[in-house]
Amino acid sequence: MLRKTLILTIFFCFVFLIGCGSSQTAKDVEQVINDAFKARAEAVFKYQDKQPLTKYFSPEALQQSKGLLDWSPKGQWDNVKDLKYSYSIRIENLKISGKQARAEVYETAVVSWDYIDPGRVKGTDFAKEDAWANRRHDIVVNQEPDGRWVIVQDLIR
Repeated sequence: MLRKTLILTIFFCFVFLIGCGSSQTAKDVEQVINDAFKARAEAVFKYQDKQPLTKYFSPEALQQSKGLLDWSPKGQWDNVKDLKYSYSIRIENLKISGKQARAEVYETAVVSWDYIDPGRVKGTDFAKEDAWANRRHDIVVNQEPDGRWVIVQDLIR
């Protein structure tokens, strides 16, 4: 009886440790997704170099989100001042299987700006705000041999 109790105790400890490990993996993947989407928002909305994004995204994933990476305030970067943005994401249906994770990421952004010279703005391009709510990204994240998690697919729906 003692032997059976000892074996059951060891078994439950093992199951508990495996569960805690997968929980930590989920936290790691969520953190990478949060960091990646934040870095991309800063690169896009602050018109910064996009090279640092290669830390988080594979070249294929960056190409899939090219439309977002090419965002601009009506093509007027040289005529914009006081650009402000608020940005948030929500991660749902995160599933991890070995060294690969899949998730749906819902992105919401509101961007506003003023023009330096409003006279240079033509026709209906005078809007000073852009926004989208709950834009869905179906992403795949792979763990690299060095242990880093990298987004390898970013399909915007």
